[in-house]
Amino acid sequence: MTSTTAAPWTGLVPIDDTALAVTDTGGPGQAVVYLNGSYADQKHWRRAIADTIRELAAAPAPAAA
Repeated sequence: MTSTTAAPWTGLVPIDDTALAVTDTGGPGQAVVYLNGSYADQKHWRRAIADTIRELAAAPAPAAA
């Protein structure tokens, strides 16, 4: 049996007046999101996280290789 994984993807995901730098390694594990809090606390990130989850859930599934 041959196993395939998606190719890594790097890009920017626009959220309101900024963009999050994203790297998807294509691995089978659970996603990990690192949000730099140098200018904001958790309160400021809650909306960005909710918007990102909503957009990812609505995105079409990647094509099978």
